[in-house]
Amino acid sequence: SVSVNSCSFTWTKKAKEPVLKDISLNASSGELVAVVGKTGSGKSSLLLSICSELEMVEGEGLVAGSIGYLEQSPWIMNDTLRANIIFGREFDREFFNKVVDACAFAEDISQWPQGDLTVIGERGVNISGGQRARLALARTIYSRADIYVLDDPLSAVDAHVKKHILDNVLLGSGLIADKLRIVSTNDKILPLYAHQIVSLEDCTATVKIQKPQIYRTGPVSDFISNKSLSENNSSESTSVTAGDNKPNADDTKTESTEDSDKESEKPKEREWSYSENALYVLRLCGLPVLLVIVLSGLADPVKEFVFKRTELSMLQEDFANGGFNRKSALARLRIRMIGNVLSYLIYSAEKTIKDYTSKNYIVHNVQRMFLESLIYAPMSFYDSTTRQHVSSAFNNGARVMSTEIPMFLMRELNNVVRIALSIYQVGYNVPHLMVIVPLIAWVTSKRNVLIDPTKDMIKRIQRETGVDRSRTSDIIADGKRMIRLFGAETHFMNKIIADIDESNRLEQPTKGLQSLSNAIYSFIDTIGDMFMTFLMLFQTQYMGSKMTSEEYETYKQLLRSLVSNTTAIVNFPSKLRSFSDNINMYRRFTNIEPEAPYTIEETCPSPEWPQHGHIDFRNFSLRYREDLDLALNNINLTIKPGEKLGIVGRTGAGKSSLVKALFRLAHKGTTGSIIIDGQDIASLGVGDLRPRLGIIPQESTMFPGTYKKNLDPLREFTSEDIWAALLKCDPKSVKMSTPKYGLNKSAMDSSKSFSNGQQQLFSLCRILLRKRRIIVLDEATADVDLETDQSMQRLIRKEFSDSTIITIAHRLDTVMHSDRIIVMDKGQIVEIGPPQELIEKGGRFAELVR
Repeated sequence: SVSVNSCSFTWTKKAKEPVLKDISLNASSGELVAVVGKTGSGKSSLLLSICSELEMVEGEGLVAGSIGYLEQSPWIMNDTLRANIIFGREFDREFFNKVVDACAFAEDISQWPQGDLTVIGERGVNISGGQRARLALARTIYSRADIYVLDDPLSAVDAHVKKHILDNVLLGSGLIADKLRIVSTNDKILPLYAHQIVSLEDCTATVKIQKPQIYRTGPVSDFISNKSLSENNSSESTSVTAGDNKPNADDTKTESTEDSDKESEKPKEREWSYSENALYVLRLCGLPVLLVIVLSGLADPVKEFVFKRTELSMLQEDFANGGFNRKSALARLRIRMIGNVLSYLIYSAEKTIKDYTSKNYIVHNVQRMFLESLIYAPMSFYDSTTRQHVSSAFNNGARVMSTEIPMFLMRELNNVVRIALSIYQVGYNVPHLMVIVPLIAWVTSKRNVLIDPTKDMIKRIQRETGVDRSRTSDIIADGKRMIRLFGAETHFMNKIIADIDESNRLEQPTKGLQSLSNAIYSFIDTIGDMFMTFLMLFQTQYMGSKMTSEEYETYKQLLRSLVSNTTAIVNFPSKLRSFSDNINMYRRFTNIEPEAPYTIEETCPSPEWPQHGHIDFRNFSLRYREDLDLALNNINLTIKPGEKLGIVGRTGAGKSSLVKALFRLAHKGTTGSIIIDGQDIASLGVGDLRPRLGIIPQESTMFPGTYKKNLDPLREFTSEDIWAALLKCDPKSVKMSTPKYGLNKSAMDSSKSFSNGQQQLFSLCRILLRKRRIIVLDEATADVDLETDQSMQRLIRKEFSDSTIITIAHRLDTVMHSDRIIVMDKGQIVEIGPPQELIEKGGRFAELVR
């Protein structure tokens, strides 16, 4: 049960004004409570208040029982369908099947090769909007809660699925019909069956207690009359219904398996050769960085060679003159001190120059190329690539490229120069030390054969484990509200602990391999020391001369330098392979095929284009992938300047594909042409096309920052212009206060501050600021109440009376005022004409109305 008495709520304790005030509500088990009100009236806030997500600053409240919460914008995690539904609870196959069947998901699952183990992409990108809504509803029901708090659960499904959910979930003998259900809705039918209706206005609530109508199951035609359908057939522009579970080619989102989730535009696992990567790195560095690398690579070994040779010459001269010479020893000591000081100065200069060149040349180029590749990547790339893989590629590829390229090249050039000078120095002064070089090279090569393959394999596993750990962390960060409300903290905490344990487990063989490697290097050092001892004894016993301690230390340093340089050269292929793996990872992301040129100077249209808004589809067809059917099939359509065109049809009919074709979001698999004011859009850069068209999408985006930055991110308009657009909409609904301070308020996190309907109002304000000759409304009013919908439609018709407007909608009232209506089915136009004429004709459109 829920008991709220004269309560006021705020988002934070420090907030001055309450979001809701003087709220009273008492509901018990078995009741249905409908929460209604205009967009921005506080429906979602009231539901979150019941879930204790808002601060109660006044009154008394009590919630007895566990809560199952369904948010308005479903949050889907990157995991299997089963994992998304059970959400950390034990898997009960029988109850699971009941839930998916009640949510009209059984047919979808049966068509997926992996069934309920099909991987759902990040944010649910590879399933449709209706499927996301039904998945979230299934997760809520599977929680087996005592109280169900549902935020507009029917907004993303059409009439057939709505009837199925009412029959099997909410009403009658539905799975949760005997539980307390608190449901916010813009629907006119559901409140008829409610025990209480909570009407919200101006942050306050009015509760009406009524005797609910008796719900009777029956065919959809009994459930939906002419009037109710035209008023209430909510949008499912991207869903698959129970009666039409075909792959959603309309959104390029086929129901994928684990394999198909890795297809499409995801970077191919291409491998470049060492020579190709070497040339690539040299071109990337540029002449200034290469000069610094060459100078840095030569300076220290040449300095060391000169000083060491001078010291050896003085030592040999002393030996020829009869032994130790105090004056000569002091001179050698001074030379060593000068060498150390010079080494420090060279190191400091190298570091300063390297940091400057790396920051101003390499880091800039590497990050710019990586980000440009992501910016110009096609939308399908983001449908199949998770942000964890992008982040991993940036951290392990771009970071390595930008920070370790100078060090790697400098170090390896330094090693080559050192070994060349070392071999010359040893061969010239102590040639018999060269005997040990083949043995050292052989031992080091065997060490590489023994250790490197295993080490590389562990690195690859660690990289994938890091991606999994990052995915789990992102799931917790993005879904913390849902995790908290569903009481799944322990499950996800255990997942984090398991990922950390796996990471630590992989560290053990890495440490073991490192210990083995160190042991082999110690063995090599031991061989060198034994060889030096043998040489000293041999010289004493058979050559009649004794080796002084200074000679011994000098020759030992030469030998160790020779051993170290020989080991570095033998290890070079292993280092190159590891470094090349990072380069390959980086290049896979920087070689993503862009969707289309951003600008094409030869065909750049005039600043006034499009002047009229005339659109002509000529034999246009679209296929998202070769293995999919045509999403659009031979479309021939002429839209006159200033015409208001409505597009309707069932899911997968091709409505959204028509819009994507207009914005060139699908850059492959097209035939025919689209002409706008005499200009073929295929000849234009996307940067010359898209900014000249306007769109209000179904899922609007809110950016971090102030209201002003959200409405005018490019700073093209004055505050007066922005306020003029706001006042034409509904400044109260977008939470504005006074013109003096309102625009500078922080928009906060959109999931916390704005409902979906308010975000759509924000999109309308953006369009009013940027008056365009061609405007697309893609379910632009799907999440607002009917009154706000009608108000928005009147405003659009008034403000854009001369513009060409293309409206996609399932809510038929939205398109009834259009000049013409297109009915689409299977990628084709099956009907076209004025709405009244189509109704009288009795075709597809008339069936939708009936």
